[in-house]
Amino acid sequence: MGTQLELLKNRLYGEGGLGVKNIKLFLGSDREIDAEDLAREINKSLTHLFLGETSDIAE
Repeated sequence: MGTQLELLKNRLYGEGGLGVKNIKLFLGSDREIDAEDLAREINKSLTHLFLGETSDIAE
């Protein structure tokens, strides 16, 4: 199994991926995070999104 970062790269940019062209992220207050941990958190979020486990927060 590849790293979380490799998985994220494929999900965003790889063949059959989301076709992302540009992405901006806000790290919040915890700036002490490495690329692998950040990729893990984004992968978790994408998984929830793909499984429909999200809710609309727009008012």
